[in-house]
Amino acid sequence: MADARAVLVDGTEQTVAMATAPTGRPREVTEQVDPMLVDEVESASRGLLGLSIRAMTTVEQVSPTQLRALMLLARGGPVNLSVFAGRLGVATSSASRLIDRLIAAGHVERTAPAHSRREVLLQLTAGGRRVVRRHEAARRAIFAELLAVLTPADRDALLRGLRAVSLATREESAADPTG
Repeated sequence: MADARAVLVDGTEQTVAMATAPTGRPREVTEQVDPMLVDEVESASRGLLGLSIRAMTTVEQVSPTQLRALMLLARGGPVNLSVFAGRLGVATSSASRLIDRLIAAGHVERTAPAHSRREVLLQLTAGGRRVVRRHEAARRAIFAELLAVLTPADRDALLRGLRAVSLATREESAADPTG
């Protein structure tokens, strides 16, 4: 917690902690979060990441960075190189080299839209879409296997919690001007 401030709550002054939200903006924290819960979230996220990485090994030979690039193009539609680099969080020159490798592998193509011959857009080829679909199917199957061992009550509780987390992260993403 970076800071605290006094606020009026039901007519009485209370100290409210301030924290940094995932977007980097200060956010009021209305109650303390149990550190054990934070530990469990970290542990679960590491476990889910491990399962997602395991799913990567079931698809064509692409690196994690290449798969991330393909996933971004699958979700973001055709984009120019600078937009793609920004979404990937890398320099344009690095993104260009990555795209060159994906083009050589037959996963991405450069196209010129009819409205602007000077602009070049990046989009997935049928092969690139196939890699993304295979990875998503493998990841979903692995997650389904994991969920199958939980009791119905635990799955219901997990669903409620994940919906709340998804909503919070969507709100933070929507408020983030960088996208």
